[in-house]
Amino acid sequence: MGAGRLSRRADSERCFYRFRFESRLVRCARENRARRFRTGPRQRRLARDDRRLVACARCAGRVVDLARQFRRAGANAHGGYTLLGVVAGGREGFSATLFYTSTYAVTLIGAFAVVGAVRRETGGDNLQNFSGLAARSPFLAACMAIFFLSLAGLPPLAGFFGKFYLFSAAFRAGANHGLLWLVAVALFGSFVSLYYYLIVLKVIFVDQSSGSTSQPLNFSTPGGFVKLVTIIVLAAAVLFLGIMPQTLAAKIIASLP
Repeated sequence: MGAGRLSRRADSERCFYRFRFESRLVRCARENRARRFRTGPRQRRLARDDRRLVACARCAGRVVDLARQFRRAGANAHGGYTLLGVVAGGREGFSATLFYTSTYAVTLIGAFAVVGAVRRETGGDNLQNFSGLAARSPFLAACMAIFFLSLAGLPPLAGFFGKFYLFSAAFRAGANHGLLWLVAVALFGSFVSLYYYLIVLKVIFVDQSSGSTSQPLNFSTPGGFVKLVTIIVLAAAVLFLGIMPQTLAAKIIASLP
């Protein structure tokens, strides 16, 4: 009985996610499928359109799944960067870990605040909801670019110095730079993550919005205005810590025994 219930639950979950990502493409395909058994040029053309629509719907589902997996992979990667300082050990390693986790927390809160604002206005947080965000809300798009480029570790942002301190501590740790291979792996991971961050930024700044996602985002309400100001303050903090990282790094080092 237990196995049967689990099987039925898994089937229901698969059906839920399948119908969740179905769109007008699949509905049109189902209408065409009902006419497929008829003969004639028009029916054959409908059958071809049916196959194309189903293929497009499957690709759209893969894009959404890729975005979800990308969020999980990003969290795992940044957790691995944090462990670099722990493995390096010593005062320098722990101070680098504290600096990185502090800047990463601010950056992550800001990125999720942008996602929440877009979800509140568009009703979703998939990649297509961010299409043309630069035209709909330039401030949100600029803040998201700051957060993503900081997560990727590009200067002059806080994430760059966070990774720099971690990699430096790991490089100096051990005899004869024994953790050099670990630093090389972390650098490679940073380059790979940069590629995926740039994909999202391309959707925000290059792609054109359409349909329900083409309307400008409204922050005229008091709650919306407070959210926008909070996001801008977080982005300014990330930029400030990238320009003057010693303001936080010095306090962290002074607090350690």
